[in-house]
Amino acid sequence: MTEGANGTGLDVFRRVYEDRNAPARAWKERGGKVVGYFCDNVPTELIHAAGFLPYRISGQPEADLMRVRDQIDALYQNDLATRPEFVASMLSQLLGSELAFLDYLIIPHNRHAIQAIYRELQEAAQENADLKLPPLHYMDKAWSPFSEPDGFNRNAVVGLRDALAAWRGRAIDDADIATSIEVAEATRSLLREINAARLDHPTKVSSSAALWAHAAAMLLPPDQFARAARAMLDELPGLPERNGPRLFLGGSPFDHDRLYALIDALGATVVTEDHCWGARTADDYALPQGAPLDRLAARFHAAPACSIRYSFEDTIDASVNRAVSADVDCAIHYVFAGDNTQSWETPDEVKALRERGIPTLHLAEQRYDCAPPEDIKAQISAFLATVPARDRRQPA
Repeated sequence: MTEGANGTGLDVFRRVYEDRNAPARAWKERGGKVVGYFCDNVPTELIHAAGFLPYRISGQPEADLMRVRDQIDALYQNDLATRPEFVASMLSQLLGSELAFLDYLIIPHNRHAIQAIYRELQEAAQENADLKLPPLHYMDKAWSPFSEPDGFNRNAVVGLRDALAAWRGRAIDDADIATSIEVAEATRSLLREINAARLDHPTKVSSSAALWAHAAAMLLPPDQFARAARAMLDELPGLPERNGPRLFLGGSPFDHDRLYALIDALGATVVTEDHCWGARTADDYALPQGAPLDRLAARFHAAPACSIRYSFEDTIDASVNRAVSADVDCAIHYVFAGDNTQSWETPDEVKALRERGIPTLHLAEQRYDCAPPEDIKAQISAFLATVPARDRRQPA
């Protein structure tokens, strides 16, 4: 069996998922700097071009949310401090010592609860002199898909490049950016190969394994990810077939694998999803020819974040088309309590999927930690029992 970095490809991805800070700590031990960032719309190519390691911040279901209530919410009116628990858990780690290895932090214009972190951290630091935070950079974005905001979004990319250059103490040249673009495209290409394998009939890629792979691409140095991804692809022929229902997962962004593991245990498989920790992170946006910074700006402008698209109808269509093209048997939309972004669009996505003949379970106002698991398992098991049987060795 082909081996990646210190084990089989799946072993590497599993270990990274179980200890997501390990690659960053190892990088720091070798003298490197780590740049934390939120969400999936930060051009990490620039972070690599600066010689830093990007680290995508993820939530922890067991995080101490009292830190957020004591150090952040106490500063604001209650109606200004609402946020879903997965965002609160990320904020909690920044207020504690869990992410002390971060040298710098980028906060993008994304869902409101994310972009508010930029202000919240600054004001918390003013109130608490003992709070140690890395230097912050806010990356703005205009969300219109038309050409008018091109200049604005390009300026945001230039601003990030300049902030990174200031942090490292020297300019970032176009040659380094061009190299980083090629490396990032190679990473996304490997993820697309894994996503394609998920769509095989029958699939051999478990729901959890796919989620691990996508997270590892945002946590490992690119060369380590590439070795592990190639190893995983080599291992697939020897893995068992998964002949249960093929499932599409929509709703809130899953930065932990509890729901995925539960679905795997029930014999079904998530073969694709529409959230920012899964298949969408590998989407291909053809980059124009030209200067490296212009190419990055074009991708930054084109790519949605947290499923935010213009128009609302385009958001619905993109999600439904992802499910239909994956030849799924059914869909589940799992929405965290307080996730207003997904609460707004999910009912229309569920309606559209059902109109396409795809049985869909809508689990609204759910706990971020997927507890109690026995209740969720019972609901999903009952739903899967209604999905028509078919030979999943062949497309429908």
